[in-house]
Amino acid sequence: AEAYAGLAKSLENLATNNFADLDQVVDKAEAAARKSIELAPALAEGHMVLSVIASGYRLDPAVAMKEIDTAISLDPGNVAVLIEYSRLYSLAADFETAIDAALTAQELDPVSTAAAQQLGTVLYFARKYDDAIVAYKRALSLNPHYPRPYYGIAMCRFLQGDLEEAARSVA
Repeated sequence: AEAYAGLAKSLENLATNNFADLDQVVDKAEAAARKSIELAPALAEGHMVLSVIASGYRLDPAVAMKEIDTAISLDPGNVAVLIEYSRLYSLAADFETAIDAALTAQELDPVSTAAAQQLGTVLYFARKYDDAIVAYKRALSLNPHYPRPYYGIAMCRFLQGDLEEAARSVA
């Protein structure tokens, strides 16, 4: 079950990062996630991948929320699940829930660039730009080669009206 969940996540990552054609991998990712759930219904990762597929490819927010809620109930200490949970709840504009999940992910894995990045992103969506910049800078301290925090900082500075600092953030 864990291998199928890993395969599902890997295939989904190929699609997300444009390394493979969506039509070639999303159906395979979904099938692998369903196989994972069939083999181990209590394994959170399969549900998490189904949530990502439902939100990002099938455009079905109801299924996405159902699957991520299932995943978090099965494994509330899983950092990857918490990050996805935070992402979906931020998209639903439930910023309190999303921030709490991102903070928990960061507490559980303090060296996770993804957790720090997600905290920055949800704070950005919540229009807490100064706090978002702190989180993005933390992500950069963990991995200065990760490009997303630079963009996040630039957008925060831009929305704060500091165009010069926004330009410097990505230079």
